[in-house]
Amino acid sequence: MNYTVTKADLQRIERKLDLLLKKQPRKFWVKVNIVTDVTGWDSSKMQDARQNGYIEYKTIAKEGKREFWYNINSLNPLFYSKKQNIIE
Repeated sequence: MNYTVTKADLQRIERKLDLLLKKQPRKFWVKVNIVTDVTGWDSSKMQDARQNGYIEYKTIAKEGKREFWYNINSLNPLFYSKKQNIIE
């Protein structure tokens, strides 16, 4: 089989790749237990992470209590615990 690739084909592929690179990851909101499982952080480290902007979060009032929800995609992979096999 013989395939010919034209300049127009390459330009079309380049445009699609550029769009994919510019696309932001979708926000995936999880509760605190998922973040602590991934990072190994305790409650004081979680508070530091919120205050220092290490992870995006939102507060939801539910049944008279306040719940924190975290965007797991905003967490830098450098904070992942070495014990987790998340990347594999």
